[in-house]
Amino acid sequence: MDATATTTVAGTTTEIRTMVAVARASKATTARITVAIKATTVHSTLTTMLAAITIAMCFAKPVKTLD
Repeated sequence: MDATATTTVAGTTTEIRTMVAVARASKATTARITVAIKATTVHSTLTTMLAAITIAMCFAKPVKTLD
């Protein structure tokens, strides 16, 4: 896992903890907390995938064609 992905995951964990704390303080339902966490997790997953694809593209070698 690269540094960007690690930072994203760490950031997401902190965000989720913050959201749960705020939700508990405002007495939100478990369903609302779950939806908020899922939205953040999906965003984090997409960001991590994009970072991985970008890095892979930087190191990719051009495909040789048969002429």
